Amino acid sequence: MALNLEKIKENRRRAKEDASRRNVNYFQFQSGRNIVRIMPPWEGADDFSRAMGKHWNLGPEGKTSVFCPKYTAGMPCPICEELDKIWKTKPDDATKEWLKNVGASQRYYVNLVDLNDLEKGVQVGELPKTVLEELWNIMVDEDTGKGDITDWDTGFDVIIEKTGKGIGTRYSVRAKNSPTAISKAEYESELVNLESFVKTESYINLKMIYEGKAPESSGALPAPTISDAKTIGSTETEPDYIAPEHTDVTNLVDAGLPACFGGFNEDNDKCLDCLEQDDCEEKMEEEKAKATTPIKTTTLTADPDPVVENEGEVDDLMAQLQDAIDMG
Repeated sequence: MALNLEKIKENRRRAKEDASRRNVNYFQFQSGRNIVRIMPPWEGADDFSRAMGKHWNLGPEGKTSVFCPKYTAGMPCPICEELDKIWKTKPDDATKEWLKNVGASQRYYVNLVDLNDLEKGVQVGELPKTVLEELWNIMVDEDTGKGDITDWDTGFDVIIEKTGKGIGTRYSVRAKNSPTAISKAEYESELVNLESFVKTESYINLKMIYEGKAPESSGALPAPTISDAKTIGSTETEPDYIAPEHTDVTNLVDAGLPACFGGFNEDNDKCLDCLEQDDCEEKMEEEKAKATTPIKTTTLTADPDPVVENEGEVDDLMAQLQDAIDMG
């Protein structure tokens, strides 16, 4: 068999991409006051952010992640499709936990500089949709919008404050009052091309990964199926609360919400790190209240025996009917 040079070229390309990702500095929010400068678009881009989503905790050790094409490229995702099917079966608590751990949600990559740690230079920050929406508001609100906060000369530093921990974690986002310049000469060459930074697999490859098969670009992963997922930590007892069945999970995705929205679990680290946790928990409590609210019933009392007019005529008619039956 002849050597497949095209396959070697593809392997080399992927190896270079993987190496570039490993060399990138990733920004981590610190508790308290984080002061950052959101960087302008990289060369050839017209947006400072790159939308994406990931499926987490795959693989034999639960450490493999893949980009979700639905959130990353607006394309069908076989993993999302399979997870949605499982959600619609009203899974038990253990299965819901598994679904949350592997499910994707909308996130955004941005280039930024941590003004509290300038030595790290440009870093890639991963922001939830709620934080990015606040950045959008700061820029384009019709009353208070500051315009392009990423501009090298007239942009604004941004304060992202993280308070609390666990289910009490909160973020607030605001821009400083006055614009400041940041060195274009120092940081422009460090901007990461976030478009090529995300790594999207083909539909077929993702399907093979989910099924435990080994596509050319990926190692073999276990195949989580509906039947397998249901047996993970399952018990014979009925759980106290079943997360609402999502008859159309696509609506949640279009709204930038995870498919598990409404199934908040305070013991799940992913739930605690999710900035949708407040609305998710509130939705869960609403559905739980609906499920536990007793149905109002009306007590019916027997009406008194009705008064039959011409009772004698009725008796005669009944007698005639009985005679006809006897004769038959």
